[in-house]
Amino acid sequence: MHEAARPGDEPGSAVARLLTPPGEGGIAVIALEGAGAEGALARLLGRAAPGEGGIVRAWLAEDGRRLDEALAWRAGGRLEVGLHGGSAATAAVLRALRRAGVRTDPRAPGPESIEADAAALLPRAATLPAAMFLAAAADGALSREIDSRDPARLRALLERAPAGAALALPRTVAIAGPPNAGKSTLLNALAGRDRALVHPRAGTTRDPVEAVADFEGYPVRLVDTAGLGGALAGVDAEAEAQAREAARAADLVLWLEDPAAPSPPTGRADIRLSGKSDLGPAIPGALPVSGATGAGLPELRRAALRALGLPIPADARPAPFRPGQIREIEEALRSNL
Repeated sequence: MHEAARPGDEPGSAVARLLTPPGEGGIAVIALEGAGAEGALARLLGRAAPGEGGIVRAWLAEDGRRLDEALAWRAGGRLEVGLHGGSAATAAVLRALRRAGVRTDPRAPGPESIEADAAALLPRAATLPAAMFLAAAADGALSREIDSRDPARLRALLERAPAGAALALPRTVAIAGPPNAGKSTLLNALAGRDRALVHPRAGTTRDPVEAVADFEGYPVRLVDTAGLGGALAGVDAEAEAQAREAARAADLVLWLEDPAAPSPPTGRADIRLSGKSDLGPAIPGALPVSGATGAGLPELRRAALRALGLPIPADARPAPFRPGQIREIEEALRSNL
C-alpha cells in the first residue's frame, strides 16, 4: 500500500541527486529531498518510506517492472536510497523517479544522465546535424521520448539507434591499399583540408593519420594508413602492422588502388576504390574516385554510409546513442507487453 501524499507534495517539488561517483561501482546512493520525495519513493518501494532511524529493504519497481533491489533510509532530514551501483540500474531508477514527479538536480546529473552525457559530447560535434542532435538530447528530447512509454515512439527510437550512435560517436573509416595509391590525397580531399602529408615517393605515411570528415551530416573519423604489400622489414614492417591493426579496428575499410598498377585487397576491404580516376580508366568493379579533383567523392560518401547501415542524410531526431539507453528502451517495451 502506498503512503498517502502529504500536504504540499505537489509533483515536481522533490529533487533527486546522485551522491556517489558515476560509473560502475559497488554501490550507488541517491538522495531525495523536498516536498513530494516521500510519496515518490513510496510508489517505487511499494510501501511507506522509512521514518527517522529506520531502514527499508525492498525491490524498487515501476508498473510491475523491477528496477533494482535497494536499501532506503532517512539521514539528516532527507531520504537516501542505496543501489547496487551499475550505471544502467541507476539511470533506470532516476528516470522512474522523474516519472514519479521528482526533478534531477542539474548541479549533479552524473554521466549516467542522458542530458549530461550529450552535453559533454556537444563541444566535439563536428557537423551541424551532430551538434543539433546532441543539443536536443542535452535539453531532454531523448529522455522525454523514453519517458513517454509509448510503444510506437519507443520502437521508432530503436530504429534510429544506429544513426544516433553515429552522430554522437563518429564511426571510423580506414583507408587502406598499396603504397602510392593516393590514400593521403583522398583523406585530405574527404576532410576538406591538408591533414596528411602527400609526396610522390611511396612510403611517406608510416603512422596512421586521422581526420574527421562530414559524410552527409555524419561525422566520420578517417584513418590514413601506411601502404600494404611487399616484402618489408624494420620500420616499414612495423608501419604495415599498424596499418593492418587500424583496418581491423575500423567500422569500415576502403581499399584504394592505382589503376596503373592494380593491387587486389590483401586484407579486409569493405569497399574497393579505383583511385586517380582523372588520369585514366577505372578498375572494373571498383568505385572510381579522384582525390585530386574530387570526382566520385559524393558517391563514395553515400556508399560508405550505406555500408555502415546509416540512413541518408543525417537528421537530428531523438535517438539512443549508448548501449545502456537501448537496453532501457527494450526493457520499457517488454514491460508494456
